Amino acid sequence: MSRARFFIILGVLGLVALGWGCQRATTPTASSSSSLPEPTPSLPAAATPTARPQATPAHTARCPGQGVEQVIFVAEPNAEAAIQHLRNQNYHVYAYSLADPTLYRQVADDPTLKAVTFYGSNRELTLNPAGPRFADGRLNPFADPRAREALNWLIDRDYIVQEILGGLGTPKYTPLNRAFPDYARYLDLIRPLEVRYRYNPDRARAALDQVMTELGAVKRDGRWYDGEKPVTLRFVIRTEDERKAIGDYVARQLENVGFAVERLYKTAREAFALVGGDPNEGAWHIYTAGHINTSIVRDQGFVFQLYYTPRGRPFPLWQAYRPDEDFAEVAYRLAEQDFTTLEERRELFAQALEAAMRDSARVWLVDKTSFSPLRAEVDVVADLAGGIAGSRFWPYTLRVLPDTRKDAVVIAQPSLLNGPWNPLAGSSQIYDLMPIRGTVEWAVLLDPYTGLGRPQRLARATVTVQKDVPLRASSAWVTVEKAERIPVPGDAWAGWDPVAQRFILASERFPEGAEARARIVVEYPPDLWQWRWHDGSPLAPADFVMALIVQMDVGHPESPFFDKGLQPRAESFLATFKGVRIRSWDPLVIETYTDSTALDAETLVTFDGTWFPTFRLGPAPWHMLALGLRARATGQAAFSRTQADKDGVEWLNYIDGPSLAILQEQLDAAEAEAYVPYAALRPFLRTRDVLARWENYRRWVERFGHFWIGMGPYRLEQVHGLQDGIVLGCNPDYRDPVDKWAHLRASPLPQARLLGPKSGAFQIILTRDDGTAYPREDVDSVRFFFWQEGRLLAQGEAEPLPDPAQTVYRVPIPDAVQDVNGAVTVEVAVLSRRVSMPVLISQTFVPAR
Repeated sequence: MSRARFFIILGVLGLVALGWGCQRATTPTASSSSSLPEPTPSLPAAATPTARPQATPAHTARCPGQGVEQVIFVAEPNAEAAIQHLRNQNYHVYAYSLADPTLYRQVADDPTLKAVTFYGSNRELTLNPAGPRFADGRLNPFADPRAREALNWLIDRDYIVQEILGGLGTPKYTPLNRAFPDYARYLDLIRPLEVRYRYNPDRARAALDQVMTELGAVKRDGRWYDGEKPVTLRFVIRTEDERKAIGDYVARQLENVGFAVERLYKTAREAFALVGGDPNEGAWHIYTAGHINTSIVRDQGFVFQLYYTPRGRPFPLWQAYRPDEDFAEVAYRLAEQDFTTLEERRELFAQALEAAMRDSARVWLVDKTSFSPLRAEVDVVADLAGGIAGSRFWPYTLRVLPDTRKDAVVIAQPSLLNGPWNPLAGSSQIYDLMPIRGTVEWAVLLDPYTGLGRPQRLARATVTVQKDVPLRASSAWVTVEKAERIPVPGDAWAGWDPVAQRFILASERFPEGAEARARIVVEYPPDLWQWRWHDGSPLAPADFVMALIVQMDVGHPESPFFDKGLQPRAESFLATFKGVRIRSWDPLVIETYTDSTALDAETLVTFDGTWFPTFRLGPAPWHMLALGLRARATGQAAFSRTQADKDGVEWLNYIDGPSLAILQEQLDAAEAEAYVPYAALRPFLRTRDVLARWENYRRWVERFGHFWIGMGPYRLEQVHGLQDGIVLGCNPDYRDPVDKWAHLRASPLPQARLLGPKSGAFQIILTRDDGTAYPREDVDSVRFFFWQEGRLLAQGEAEPLPDPAQTVYRVPIPDAVQDVNGAVTVEVAVLSRRVSMPVLISQTFVPAR
C-alpha cells in the first residue's frame, strides 16, 4: 500500500462550568553538539490546575506567536444546547456537521453567531457481512450481497433529503462524494446507476424474499422466521443528529418487508463499542454511519478499497469483508494508481461503481450540506469538505476578532475520547482527530479549497515519472519530469528484515534490478533540525528512520512487535514501495522510488515522499513509538483493536486509561537501559541523545500525566476522561508566524446561475460571493449534460461569451435534444482552478419542437 493510503481518509459525545487551566510554561534551553541540536535535559516542574480564564482578562502571553493560549474541548451531544451555550458565550465553536434547517435559521438570524458551510459529510448504512450465521447461530441476511443490494431499492433517499434534512443535502448512491472532482468527471457513469437503484420497494421486497427463502427462513403472516424465532435485526442508531430520524425511517421500511427490528439507540462512544467488535459475535446487523472527508479529495480512486476490502482499515469489520475477486482487483488497481491513461482509469471506475452497488457493504444515503455554528468574533480557516472539525488549518488560524489575544477558546463537539489515541491504529473518529491535529506538525498541509498540498515544513520537491504515467503539477514548489526508465539504485533501502533488524537493500530484494514508476525527491529547509518535540527533544534523523522502519516492521509476522491489524497495511505498502535513499542529512534530502502514482504531483509528494514523522492518527517521535513497541513485545498491549481483541489485552492508549500504567512501566525500563527498539536505528543515535530523549519523556510525563508528544502549535496538557474534556495549551516553542495562513480565510468558490432556455440555448453566469464577476482565468471548465430518465442525450463544453462586465458561458441545445418527446434535464458542472469542488446546477425543461 502506498504511503498515501497509510494516511488517507476518513469516516465518521457538556461541561459548562470548567475548572481547567494550567500554569505558565517556560521554554527549555538547548545545548549543542556536532551539526544537530542536542536534546534538552529538563522541563519545568508539574503544573497544577487553576480556574478557567475568563473571556477577556488581562494576562501574560505564554506564546507570543499565537492568538489563543488554550483550547478547551468539551463534549456536547445536544445541538440545541450547544447553540444556546454559544449565545451565552460558554462555547466559542460547535465543531460538528449539522444539517438541521431549523437550527440553521436560528444561527442565521442571531447577529452574535455565524455558520461555516461545508460539503464533505455523508450518511450511510454500514451492514454486518458476517455469517450467514453468527457465532450463536442467529441468521444474518446481510452476509448475502444480494440482500445488501436490495436495501438500495427499499430506501427513499429523496424522502431523507427533503423530510429529514429539510433540503440540506443530496441523494447519494455511490461512495463518490458530489463535492469532489471525480463525481463531475464520471457523471455520465453515475447518473444511470442512480436511476437503476432509485426507490422501488416492490423490487426490494422481491429480492429480499428470494434471499431469505434460500437462507432457510420462512415468512408467516408477513413476518420472517428462522425456525420458530422471528428474524430480528439489531439496528445501532446514533442519537446525536439526523441519524436518529434516518434510523427510525429505515427501521420502519425493514419492518414493512417482514423483519423484526431491535432499535439500539446509542451515542457515538456506545455505538463504536458495539460496531467496533468482532462482527461474528452478532452484536449488530446495521449501523447508521457517517463520514466526513476532512479535506477535498481530488482522487477518489481509493474509496473502493477503503470501504469494501480488508485493506481499508485494520479493524475487525474490515477484516470480515469478502469482495469478489474482480472487485478486489479493480479496487486495488484504483487505489494504487495502476493505470497508464485517464481512459483506462475511467474504465476501472466504471467497473468499480457497478461492483460497489452489487456488493453494497455500505448503502449510501445522502451527501450533506453541513454547517458548524460559532461565535461571530471567532475566526478560523475551515475546510470546504471537512469544515472546522476536519480542517488541518484550524490550529494555525484560530483567532478571536478583532485581533486581540484570548486566554481560552472552548470548542464543543458531540463526543470526545471515543477510542484510544495511538499514532498507528488508534481512534480515527473525527472528534478525536480534531484535537489530535492541534498537536501535530506536517511536512505538507492540504489546501482547504483545492486539496492540493501546500508545503509547511517541506521546501521543494521534484517528481519524475515514466512517460506513460498521467501526472500534473499545479504549484510552483513541485517540478514534474518524465523519463523512459527509472532504475532503482542498488543501495536504496527497499525492505526490512525483522529478524536481523536491518534494512534490505534494493540489490538484495531485486537481484535482477528493478524499475519504479515514480521517483520523488524532497528537500527540507536548513532550519528543519531546529524544530522540537513538545517534550523539548529536537527533531532528529532517527525520527525519520523510525517512521520508515515501523511502516514495514509492525505488520510483519516475524517481528517481535507484530500486530495483525497492521499486516494488510504493511503488505499493501510493500507491494508498491521500491526503495528510499537519504541523499543528504543537512539539509535533509530524501529520494523515494515507488510504483504508486497520483493524478497530481502534489498529492504524490504529500502522501508518498515526505517521510515526516507524523502519521495520519498522530505524531511519531521515535521514543514515543518505542514505548508502544515495548508494550506490544511484552504482550501487555497492542496498537490495533484487532490484535488487542485477539490477545485479550489493552488497545494502546497514550493519553488515558489502563495503558498509562503499562507505558509508565515501559518508560522506567527504557530509561534504565537506554532502550533503542531497532539495531538499524542505533547508527543514527548517540548515547547521550538516547539518554536525553528518555529523560525528557520522563519529565514530560511527570508534568502532564500522559505519553502524547507532538510538535504542533498546541500541546496536550490535560485529559479529563470521566468528563469528556481535553485541554490543549499553546506550544511556546512553535516557530511559525501567527499570520502565515491568514490569506486562506476567504473562500474562492464560484456562484453559478443557469438562465434560459432562450433562442435555443442556456446561459451560465459565474460570480463571487459578493456578486462581482468571477475571474475568467480562474475557471477550469464548464461542462454540460442533457439527460432524460438517466439516459445521456448529449454532453460537451460550454462556450465562453465575450462579455467584459460578467463571466458568461453559453450552452446550446443540440438537435438530439430538440427532437425528443417529454421533459429533459440540463445539468452543468463548473470547475474552478482555485476550488476543487464542482458547482453543479440543473434545470428541467420541455424542448420546443
